[in-house]
Amino acid sequence: MKNSKHRFDRRTFLKACGLGAGAFFLPSLARGDSNALQPPRRIIFMMSELGWNPFEFRMKPPGAPDEVLLRSAYHPSYKNQPDPLTWELDLKRTPREDFSYALEPLYDLREHALVLDGLGMLSIGLDGLGDAHAKGWNHALSGYPADGFITGQRAMGGRPSLDMQIAKHLRAQNPNLTDLTALHFYINHAWWGGGVDTFHHFFYDEGPSGEIVKVPTESNPKAVFDKLFPGGMFGGESLDSVAESKILEELEAGYSEMRPNLSTRDKQKLDLHRRTVSDIKNRIDALRNLECTVPAEPTNPRDLPDSDAFEQNLEAFFEMTTVALSCGLTRVVSMQLPNSSGVRSSFYGAGDYDFHEWYSHGTNPPKRWRGVENANVTEEEHNKFLDASPVIANKNRFHVELAARLARKLQQVPDGEGTLLDSTLIVLMDEISHGSHGHDQWPVVMLGGFGGAFRTGRYIRFPRTNPSPSFNSSGSYAGVPHNHLLVSIAQAMGMPINDMGVQSVYARRGGYAGQNISLTGPLQQLY
Repeated sequence: MKNSKHRFDRRTFLKACGLGAGAFFLPSLARGDSNALQPPRRIIFMMSELGWNPFEFRMKPPGAPDEVLLRSAYHPSYKNQPDPLTWELDLKRTPREDFSYALEPLYDLREHALVLDGLGMLSIGLDGLGDAHAKGWNHALSGYPADGFITGQRAMGGRPSLDMQIAKHLRAQNPNLTDLTALHFYINHAWWGGGVDTFHHFFYDEGPSGEIVKVPTESNPKAVFDKLFPGGMFGGESLDSVAESKILEELEAGYSEMRPNLSTRDKQKLDLHRRTVSDIKNRIDALRNLECTVPAEPTNPRDLPDSDAFEQNLEAFFEMTTVALSCGLTRVVSMQLPNSSGVRSSFYGAGDYDFHEWYSHGTNPPKRWRGVENANVTEEEHNKFLDASPVIANKNRFHVELAARLARKLQQVPDGEGTLLDSTLIVLMDEISHGSHGHDQWPVVMLGGFGGAFRTGRYIRFPRTNPSPSFNSSGSYAGVPHNHLLVSIAQAMGMPINDMGVQSVYARRGGYAGQNISLTGPLQQLY
């Protein structure tokens, strides 16, 4: 399919709305309710796994000794000690050679970058369910404890994730937005199927009865294309709003006649469909004027050689993300990035070892890093670190490269008086901080103007001085609560809230007096 502009035709519109056979679909018309000079804000969450190599991520102030890179819970000499050191770097004035290995791909986009070094998932301290990975998956976008087990040590999230909370808010504020307000991708090899992943999962929503449910992710870009641009949705015939309105009026009359004879459960189902139809009716005239550039239809990855599938999948997902945001088909995109199983050898330089145990755990506190000796460490353990450290650093750099690649695509699309990148925020997060399963020094990389919500072009190193209540902390102290970041993002997307997840945690370590730590309010350093 060649790129082209199309209008929705009457017959296929009715079919897609469920008034014929086919699935319900309506573009959101996000642009239709916005001033051209003030485009709506968009958000993209890019979620990775298995932690960072802090020594290849952290950037130090000019002229500072290497010690500032070591003052962390990862290092045996500083474990269990508070780290009050904090600094801020002006990335716009930082030369390329002073960027860390993992962050160097941001150099050309440095004025749009905002790097946070040392947040802490303190809300995990209230969570006794699941292992460290499950806690990270659940808390990263919710800041709230789990609610029961799925299988083994995989705990179920206890609140909708931030992406779905944002989508729900936008939908309530703007009736022109549809269920496509949030899209969810799982980027990996061709052999990965779509749907709900029972092992790794970040995204949760509220079900019909208020229960928490996993949000399905899709790994096949062809399936995503069909969802965004279903076959037959576009044609040369303009929408006949009069005919559509008449049909919908007849449906409304049928609802009123049918409802008194239904059970309570069936009434709920009917009311849901009725609201959907009413939503369609309110947007018919607007749909008549919608135009959008349709991307080329991607090849089903299962029809591609395995060596080509990943790159083509990646490009297709990024292209559809760009089109969906620019055309107003969605405001929120969430994607899980390649995990250790999908691309380890070709992209990270890993050998034939278990990626989780050998490489991620191999970056545990370095036992003899830069002259620091530990008599209890075996030669094998030390060699394991030397082998694992560059692989995890490569993984981190690769994920930063993906965020930068997507940012460049957004930068090429005009939006208002600027580009799509100027109104969008890309947020790169991981489920843990580092290989020892810690959540106490959590890096976050952000790219994009986000409509001026945050002050970009900066690297911020937060102090690690909060007593850590985390069950899986590698030290006694943690950084600034990450809940503040979630609140800031939510507020920037228009949500009138001051907390995200739990509101406070009580932390006490050893002989130290207990301390109540507030998790409410935004992250002031962003502004």
